[in-house]
Amino acid sequence: MRAGDRVVTNIYALHRRRDLWGENADAFNPERWESVRPTWEYQPFGGGPRVCPGQQLALTEASYVLVRMAQEFKGLESRDERPWTENLKLTAANLYGCRVSFTAA
Repeated sequence: MRAGDRVVTNIYALHRRRDLWGENADAFNPERWESVRPTWEYQPFGGGPRVCPGQQLALTEASYVLVRMAQEFKGLESRDERPWTENLKLTAANLYGCRVSFTAA
């Protein structure tokens, strides 16, 4: 590469590579994080000198919300039988939203 060359990374494609994530790379599978400890193959906040400056704030806020939910509720149940349907915009989201029911602690 030469100085001034532009480098474009397709994070969406990186996060769905079968050689890195297995044959179910396209599937919504939160259990994969029980054993996977990614490095450069997973970059939700970028990395290196260009890492997102808001990464620690976003992770802290998400952790806080999850801890408070765990303190307030003893159960969480899906209220939507439809399968995950990806809705791509700036980020990926479920087309139908997140329909759940909480059980108070």
